[in-house]
Amino acid sequence: METCTVIEEKKFFRSEALVKAQKKYYEKNKKKITDAQMLYNKEYVKKPFKCECGCNITTASKFLHLRSDRHRVRMESKAAGEIIYIRPCDIKKKCPCGGQFFNRNRFQHAKTQMHKKYMETKQ
Repeated sequence: METCTVIEEKKFFRSEALVKAQKKYYEKNKKKITDAQMLYNKEYVKKPFKCECGCNITTASKFLHLRSDRHRVRMESKAAGEIIYIRPCDIKKKCPCGGQFFNRNRFQHAKTQMHKKYMETKQ
């Protein structure tokens, strides 16, 4: 008869000296670390992601999108062999002011500073 052996997980911990050294390093280089992290986050947030359901989203919104009803319904439709319908409000449009907006957000775009300045210079 075979016996099952349970392997204990090692719990890693940081020593007091290491914690103090890391804290000291962070305080010394706080500006550099936060600037580098902010640059990375800006690039990450704006990185486009094409979902398998057909949606174009940003990488930052991927987590919420994959759990949304919209994604679930589209994937079920795709699995059933149905044609996935793209709503008119999901089409991105270009504005003469140089901005881009979804059709559903056109009124919100009209309130932006960039669009207001364009309208003022146009008149």
